[in-house]
Amino acid sequence: MKFPGTPVIVLSMGRSGTSYLASFLGSNGVDLGSNLIPPSAENPRGYFEDSEIVAFHQGLLRRLRATPDWDSMTGELLAHAELNGRRKGMGAPHFGAPCETRRPLGWKDPRTVHFIRSALALTGSKVIVPLRHPLEILYSYLKRVATIDTLIDVKQIFRAYAEYHESILAIVRERPRRSLVIYAQNALPNPQGLRAALEQFLDLAPAGPRFDAPAFEKSEFTRLCIHGDAAEIFATLLPEAAAAFDKLNRFSHFRFSPCDAPADLRDRSSHLAAAVRAAGSPIVAETWLPLLIDLCRSGELPGYFPLQAAILTRHAEAGRFWKAQSEALAKEWDRT
Repeated sequence: MKFPGTPVIVLSMGRSGTSYLASFLGSNGVDLGSNLIPPSAENPRGYFEDSEIVAFHQGLLRRLRATPDWDSMTGELLAHAELNGRRKGMGAPHFGAPCETRRPLGWKDPRTVHFIRSALALTGSKVIVPLRHPLEILYSYLKRVATIDTLIDVKQIFRAYAEYHESILAIVRERPRRSLVIYAQNALPNPQGLRAALEQFLDLAPAGPRFDAPAFEKSEFTRLCIHGDAAEIFATLLPEAAAAFDKLNRFSHFRFSPCDAPADLRDRSSHLAAAVRAAGSPIVAETWLPLLIDLCRSGELPGYFPLQAAILTRHAEAGRFWKAQSEALAKEWDRT
C-alpha cells in the first residue's frame, strides 16, 4: 500500500520521552491514529499509542513469547530470525488497511523495537529516536514504576538498555538519512528547535511565526546533572550501557555533553572518580548507583533511597489491599 507522505516511527524504550515526542508530532501534523490508548496514573497526559498497533504487537508477543506485554526494561529483545520465520499468518491490519488521511502517518509503541526490521520492510518509515542517558532512564523508572521488580537486579536494566540501543544504533547506521536521533533532555524543552529539526527531517510545512506545542512539564521530565566525573564513574561501572549511549549520542541532534558539577560537590566527585579508577577489586555497581544519583541530582529532586522507599510503600499498600480482598473472598466462599 502507499502511505500519505513518509510514515514515521518513534523508536526507543520506555521512559525515554517517547510519549511527549509523539504528542509533539501529533500537534505538528502527524496522524497517530484515531483510537489512542487513554491516559493512566503512569502517564497522566496520555501515551499517544494507537490501540490497534499495540494490540497487534501484543498478539505477536503472545504467540512468540506467551505474554502480551513482554516489553519491559529488563526483557531481552526478540531474535529477528525467529520473528521472520514465524511471520506468516500474523497480518498487521493497521498496515494493510487503506489510509484515508492526507496527513503523514506515525506511531509510537516501545514494543516496536522487537519488530523494527519487519515494520521498516512493510512501511519504509523514517525513524525518530529520543535518547536519554542510562542514569536518566533509571531515575525515571524509580520515579514512576510502582513495583519492586526493577529494584531487585538494577544491572539487568542496563543490560537491556545496552541491547535495545545497540539494535537501534544498527538501524541508524544503515539508514542515516531516514533516521533522526535527538537527545531528549535538550530537545524536548526546546519546542522551536525541535520543530525546526522535524520540519527538515519530515518535510513538514513551515511552522510560521507561531505553532501549537503540547505543554512540557519539567516536573514530569526532570533531568539529572550528569557531570564529567559521574559519566566517567558510570562508564567504569557499566561500560556496555555507557558505550551504547555514547555511540548513539554521536548521531544526536541537541547532543548530550556533561554539565558542570556543583561547586560544593566537585572535590567529592573527583575523589570518587579517582577511587573507582584505582579500584583493584571488582566493584558492585548497585552499591555506587545511589551515590551517582545523589551526585547528579539537584537540591529539589529526591534521591535514590527516598524514591526506593516510596516505591516499596506503594507496593506494600497494594499488597495489603489485595490481602484484605482475598480474605473477604475466602469468608464469602466459606459462607456459600
